[in-house]
Amino acid sequence: MSAEGGLQGFIDSLEGEELNPIYLFLYKTANIPTFLRPFLAKIMDFTGQNRIGGLVREARPRSTYDYWSQNATMKLQKKALIKKWEELKLDAVVCPPGGVPAMPHGMSSKLAQASSYTFLWNIVHFPAGVVPTTLVRADEEKYEGRKDSITAAAKIAGVDSRNMPMGVQVVTLPWKDELCLRAMKIVEDVVKWKIPNPLA
Repeated sequence: MSAEGGLQGFIDSLEGEELNPIYLFLYKTANIPTFLRPFLAKIMDFTGQNRIGGLVREARPRSTYDYWSQNATMKLQKKALIKKWEELKLDAVVCPPGGVPAMPHGMSSKLAQASSYTFLWNIVHFPAGVVPTTLVRADEEKYEGRKDSITAAAKIAGVDSRNMPMGVQVVTLPWKDELCLRAMKIVEDVVKWKIPNPLA
């Protein structure tokens, strides 16, 4: 979204509508002048905000050449991933769908990295779906991690998360959407998780 510079394509697509405040952090990050980025990223790194520093470093405008070079690299990595998948004779992969339970409204801008578990599969166009499997227990409401702003936001998101649904992500190879759905159904049948009736 930020590769063309300043989220301009995204802003244009709003057709005059005001930018949702949730996107302000991303918008501000995308509009940091290029010459300031290395300096700001080093400050972030020095203060223990390495993950934000990485975002500042990478969320910069790219040239068309850079874009297509990264696209070519991604295609080579996708090819290698498919080759390894087939060598291992995998039908599906079951993995986490996110780093935190469902977060309070408005926190997604501070916890975008929590969705990194899904980013890979979106980039390489692998079918994926999430199956709820359990609920957050009272002893799981706390979050431990690095001492940075992302972990601080994750700790806030964990407060009062007891009984929020948690699940697993099921992934299959491209064009195997039906297999992905079948694997999701298998997980569902094995786990036998039912949505609790709040009135019961």
